[in-house]
Amino acid sequence: MVIDAVKTAFQRAEEQQWDCTYWVIDLHGTILVPTRTAEISTQFYMHAKEVLFHLTHRTDINTILWTCSNENKVAKYVDYFAECGIVFDQIGHNHEVSNTEYGNYENKMYANVLLEDKAGFDPAVEWGMLRKYFGI
Repeated sequence: MVIDAVKTAFQRAEEQQWDCTYWVIDLHGTILVPTRTAEISTQFYMHAKEVLFHLTHRTDINTILWTCSNENKVAKYVDYFAECGIVFDQIGHNHEVSNTEYGNYENKMYANVLLEDKAGFDPAVEWGMLRKYFGI
């Protein structure tokens, strides 16, 4: 479950004395209910809006919006989220973590937490769990 990943990320950040953790967050099927049309979706899953507002205002969490939407739609989503007070730190890639001698992050971005429906995140349940975890 997502809460285990969050606890592990924060524990590791504390042990390693990192300033932040990186959260890669998918758009369709995770944040917003997909329209499966050319129109952009504006229907948040329950609790997603409140949790995202909280996450994007924390200095110890770097949020990365991850989507396969085309550039024009991504700009519309970024504007829509900004109207809701949600401003992601990065879009589509983690530009803050460079390659190391043991890690290549050019094709797979570095992340501590992945919120992605195709990776098992259940938006109908887990946004509520995150809301409770953070006391929102």
